[in-house]
Amino acid sequence: MGRCRIVFLLMGIIFTFYACDFPSLVGVDFVEEDPLTITYYDTVSIKISTVKFDSLATSNISRLLIGKSKDERLGSITAKAFFQVGRDSLNSYPDEEKAEYDSLSLEMVFDGYSYYDTTQLQTFYLYSLLDEMELGDDGRLYNTSNCLYGLDSIYFLGKISFFPRVRKDKPEYLRIDDDFGKALFELLKTKDEILENNNDFREYIKGFAIIPDSTNTCVIGLNNETSFKLFYSQEGAQAEQVFPIANNIYFSQVSAQVSDSIFNTLATQKDILSSAEVGDLAFIQGGVGLGIRVEFPYLDYVRELSENNLVTDAELILKPVKHSYSGLSMLPANLIAYKVDKYNNIISEPLIESLLYYDDEYNEETFYSININSFLEEQLGLLENDGSALLFTLTQSDNSGTVNRLYIGDESHDSKSYLRLIIMNINETF
Repeated sequence: MGRCRIVFLLMGIIFTFYACDFPSLVGVDFVEEDPLTITYYDTVSIKISTVKFDSLATSNISRLLIGKSKDERLGSITAKAFFQVGRDSLNSYPDEEKAEYDSLSLEMVFDGYSYYDTTQLQTFYLYSLLDEMELGDDGRLYNTSNCLYGLDSIYFLGKISFFPRVRKDKPEYLRIDDDFGKALFELLKTKDEILENNNDFREYIKGFAIIPDSTNTCVIGLNNETSFKLFYSQEGAQAEQVFPIANNIYFSQVSAQVSDSIFNTLATQKDILSSAEVGDLAFIQGGVGLGIRVEFPYLDYVRELSENNLVTDAELILKPVKHSYSGLSMLPANLIAYKVDKYNNIISEPLIESLLYYDDEYNEETFYSININSFLEEQLGLLENDGSALLFTLTQSDNSGTVNRLYIGDESHDSKSYLRLIIMNINETF
């Protein structure tokens, strides 16, 4: 089983501690007659797999993701932004005779988020949508939702290239096709009835898509303060009219290229990818919805020993793979866990949050520590294994609003994840 350690007497009750790498019956005969035993395991085996959520809600969460990146293990990720603009701020109109059109631009306001290589030139294209955007029956749109945009030249509105060393206070301006801009300006000058309410306006201007170039190397975050700005001059003065994204429909579509990633094995949420199949690794990634399923097969052994078990301490250690994180891909600060059934359906609110211990000096002992006492205690109280597990993901905001990723090693990896467990057993004769 492993190394046996520390037998001592305390107030007439014998406590037996022993550490083990693999469960066995060593020591059971010795403690069988004791009224109370406490057993300490310092490296209990766990089973980890990768799971992919069917969808993640990405609509109206204050951030739009745009860009493209390629991970050596997870493959290519593409983030497209779809949005409407409104006439919410329209409280004055240019003079029909005196106002002169200058330009229409998409003011891209960044919120400081970036993932992967921002040192390269990034290019983005703006297109008109073919159909009006509509929320689903649940009032949401998802990373898997889609809106059709025109690829013909009449739907192409402009492009922009820049180096996204993103600063919150430095927007970029994507100049929009003048034919489109002048048509909108004419509506303003004539106070067209289309501008009387947002519904009519959205029927006329259905929405837009920001599409990354295939050569892009990073994903960045747009604040929902991003807007269309129409600039014009009137009687020697400069003026502008703003058409905001905020308070309108917008969402991020985030997809993985199946052919060059692990995603081709995860067709539905009930599918799992065992760590043994991918180099003893499991993965978490926001945007596309990868999570880590953690199972505890050792609990079956504990149930066989006795029905009178009490978990007094259970610390799950999830270890990020050494050298898998850097300035390009930092470790997520927090993870959360859900209880899931054998088909990976979530059957609880978020149960647990993690603590990240970061070894910034030697990069040797970085790990996430998670107390799972309540979950294991509940599972030990069952007569048999019901197939439940813990599913670890990024926080809800990071899962929907980032593409941050995490590699976790299983029990066979050099960066080994495991469970530390203390179990109290009360013998029936006590």
